[in-house]
Order: sequence, then structure tokens, then C-alpha cells
Amino acid sequence: SKRIPPIAVGTPGRLVDLFRAKPAIANNLTFLVIDVARDVKLRSVFDMPETRGPLLELLYKILFAKIKEGSLKIAFVE
Repeated sequence: SKRIPPIAVGTPGRLVDLFRAKPAIANNLTFLVIDVARDVKLRSVFDMPETRGPLLELLYKILFAKIKEGSLKIAFVE
């Protein structure tokens, strides 16, 4: 059987797509690294509606239970 790694790294949009396609990955997570690098106009993930939406979906809809129970550590990396 395949072993699912306990860590995921990516931008909010790509992570949302990954966890929608393969929910088992989200269920197995213990560490999450979210890429929040600024774009060429120096806007962050938090400033742009097109990336803020997926970030909120990721945190509040997909991973909220794991965050609430304390079983997931999250790092925001620029």
C-alpha cells in the first residue's frame, strides 16, 4: 500500500485542488507549508482576492477540524 506523507507544501489554490482531488492527503496531514510569496506588484496572498479566497477555503472549509483539534501545524513561508 502507498504511504501518504504527513506534509504538504504549496500555494493556497494548488493545495485546495490537491485536497479536493485526494481528501486522504488532507486527512493525513500533520504539517502544512503555505507559500505566501509576493507577486511582481508586491501583493501578498492576503491582498489579492483571487488567492485570498482559496486560502480562506483551505483554512476554514477543508482543514478547520484539524486546526481546531490542534493536530495540524501550519507555516506561512514567503
